[in-house]
Amino acid sequence: MATAPVITGAPARAPCSTLASTEPHPVLGEIARFLAATGCTASRFGVEALGDPNLVRELRQGRDMRRATLARIRRYIAEGDA
Repeated sequence: MATAPVITGAPARAPCSTLASTEPHPVLGEIARFLAATGCTASRFGVEALGDPNLVRELRQGRDMRRATLARIRRYIAEGDA
């Protein structure tokens, strides 16, 4: 009786695109200036801008984002500067 072949492991996958970049995101400079000007903490900024307390930390670690997310961040900064 023949036996079915044994699969030893799943094929390798590319790293998750949300944390794939090795360079910090350019918007980090804008966020840093906003934080310095307002005294807001990084986690509070993330919560108020996107509902994500880890946003700034993950951007510093290379997190990538969609254009719509970037637009929301920039809109939040612009409204805070007004």
